[in-house]
Amino acid sequence: MEITLAVRILAGSFSAGVVGGMWFVALMAHNAALYVGANDPQIAGQAIMGAALVWFLAREKAGRSALPPLLLMVLAGFWKHNIIAIPAAAVLWLCLRDWRSAARPVLISGGAAAAGLALCGAVFGPQFFANLLTARAYSVGHLVSQLGHLQWLALAAILWGSWAWFDRASYAARFTALHSAVALASCLTQWLGDGVFGNAEFDLTIALAIGLGATLARIAASPIAAAIGLNRSRVMVVVALALRLVLSGRQESAQVLLDPQFRARYATAAAAMTAAAVSVSKIPGAVYCMKNNLICRAAGKSFVVDDFKTDQLLATGKATEADLSAMFQNRGITVVEGASLTYAAAPLWQTP
Repeated sequence: MEITLAVRILAGSFSAGVVGGMWFVALMAHNAALYVGANDPQIAGQAIMGAALVWFLAREKAGRSALPPLLLMVLAGFWKHNIIAIPAAAVLWLCLRDWRSAARPVLISGGAAAAGLALCGAVFGPQFFANLLTARAYSVGHLVSQLGHLQWLALAAILWGSWAWFDRASYAARFTALHSAVALASCLTQWLGDGVFGNAEFDLTIALAIGLGATLARIAASPIAAAIGLNRSRVMVVVALALRLVLSGRQESAQVLLDPQFRARYATAAAAMTAAAVSVSKIPGAVYCMKNNLICRAAGKSFVVDDFKTDQLLATGKATEADLSAMFQNRGITVVEGASLTYAAAPLWQTP
């Protein structure tokens, strides 16, 4: 809905925005099924930030102050702190258009972000900042290992870019170019960090979905449209995007609807995890379900170990396996091999 409205404001077409929004849903269903029901506020944060973007575009086009939507972007940043592209693009857009009028809303929203951090520090204490700045391993190798995933966005980027170049003087092309460039830079930068995967590209997916909507709305600027006609050009874009999704071995979203055997695998896995949770619930005291926190949650156990933080302590050399084992033992935490329990559903646990 937010993508549709953003396209409507930028390029004046509701139907083209619907196509952009549908492509986003299709791609997320194709590549981001892991985030369905995940213990991660990413998608909700993206929705809040998307609402702020629509509000920003509407007020900016009407010549009104950008401060209210910028403050909503600050709130979205506290919901999930790695959603960078929309606020960065909004601030750059304001500054590039008129930095003098941009100064007040940008400075106030920056002050609001600082005040929010100070409030968190007052409420949660110094450990808030210690956890926010948890050690993380960075490497170019990790970035390189993730680059192949951009193949799913490449066709959309080519289709959008081929239109944007010929319509580069338009409001829609200039904003989507800035938004997409910032989103790509944000994605690549985040991929330098260990443990960062698909969620880093959600901003880029949203930017390209808006760009695709603008492409369909203003495709008359493309030489191809002049040669074969507007409707044929639009049909070619939609068919190409659909074929990219179909010509893939990753068809789980279709299999859920059409393949009973595929659905049966979920029931089997759910039964195994339920049995595992029953086994874990019988362990006295605190339990850490290594690699599968959902088992401990289903067993009614409290969340006692941040496995991302422990992994990064090991990756950065700030702790050893022996150090972590000693920490678990000192706190009376039983470590359970969660992956084994998922499939074996047997009482396999280590003593503290």
